[in-house]
Amino acid sequence: VYFNAEGEYNGIVSKPTDGTTSVRYGEPTGLRFKTTINEALVAELQAMVADGTLKAVEMGTLIAPEAWAADTAALKNLKAYTSEEYKALADDKKPAVGTYSLKVVTNKYYEKNTIVGSIVNILDTNYETNFAAAGYVKVTLLSGETVVIVAADATVDNVKAVAQRVIDSGYNGAQLDTLLGFGATVAE
Repeated sequence: VYFNAEGEYNGIVSKPTDGTTSVRYGEPTGLRFKTTINEALVAELQAMVADGTLKAVEMGTLIAPEAWAADTAALKNLKAYTSEEYKALADDKKPAVGTYSLKVVTNKYYEKNTIVGSIVNILDTNYETNFAAAGYVKVTLLSGETVVIVAADATVDNVKAVAQRVIDSGYNGAQLDTLLGFGATVAE
């Protein structure tokens, strides 16, 4: 039921029609990626955890610089760490640049059937760095084996471009200083 006629999975969409990226205004500020997940799928998987058919279900977003992973296949192949997991690694155990992604575990909806993952505290030298992101669902079987389902398409964007689109749309509200802080400008 979650696969189309070509056998491709269709339950997770990283490109909903209302846009997938936004500026995260709350502290810490950053770039937010949205993913729409099939509600029936999540309900079914959560019921399977509740009845003991599955061990666990995790939802989240994988994020990495586009130069490291421009599509979902590449994102899925990178070793994923939460920021806490990465910080806990000894310096000599940290992975090489370009070999890992940020894993933002959500496990709850931001809006109806939509989860978000954000990259925050972006250095000003990275305001124009494109980041690729894709939502995922990770299922842990009773055996401990895991299956990760990643959205078919990655969203690629940078915080300066998103901030500029917001300003260009006519926004002139309370968060204008945050948007300008990401290098966006107001037309004279």
